[in-house]
Amino acid sequence: TEQIVRDLLSQFGRLRMVSLIRDLASGKIKGYGIFEYENPHDIDLAIIALNGFVCGKNVIRVQQLGGQSSTAAPKAQPMAATAMANSMTQRIVQNPVLAMQVKQGREVGSRPTNVVQLLNAVYQEDLMDDQDYEDITAEIHTEASKHGAVQRVVIPKPAKDGTYVDGVGKIFVSFVDLTAARKFQMEANGRKFESRVVCAAFYPPDKFNEGKFKLWST
Repeated sequence: TEQIVRDLLSQFGRLRMVSLIRDLASGKIKGYGIFEYENPHDIDLAIIALNGFVCGKNVIRVQQLGGQSSTAAPKAQPMAATAMANSMTQRIVQNPVLAMQVKQGREVGSRPTNVVQLLNAVYQEDLMDDQDYEDITAEIHTEASKHGAVQRVVIPKPAKDGTYVDGVGKIFVSFVDLTAARKFQMEANGRKFESRVVCAAFYPPDKFNEGKFKLWST
């Protein structure tokens, strides 16, 4: 829903606008749109945190529109949003790699595994203090254990020197069996944690075991 999209995006800065493209006939959201922050620098954090994340049956793709002028242009005759050269539909159609990533992401998110990833449950600043980090890890382990035996909880930790660490902002929970993972994913997905809306989706065990915390390189 639009409210969930706003809740997710607003975690990274104050939104100026969000426009989700809807089907003209049914009024249903097509699954893509445009958003803008009041502070343009906030987009970098949103891209790092959200781009490539699989939520439910959907993969989230976030990218900055390049070469766009901030000066308002004269209004032209309206045209279908999907026909616009810079629309997400056209970008996907014209970019086979992006199209394949979107397709694979949807398949991964809907394919149950024993590993569940959480987005928007923690912020980078929550993990800087060693004791806070240990407390959060223990809390997630306790919560996840209510649904079945947990093998381990992995929370990528930010570097002290500010160096980029892949997967920061995500939480990964590996269960002993698939049933427990399915229960936890269903319970956690869309759940409100403080003022945050958590996304929970399944994650490939092979990538998890290799320490790879995103589906593809960007």
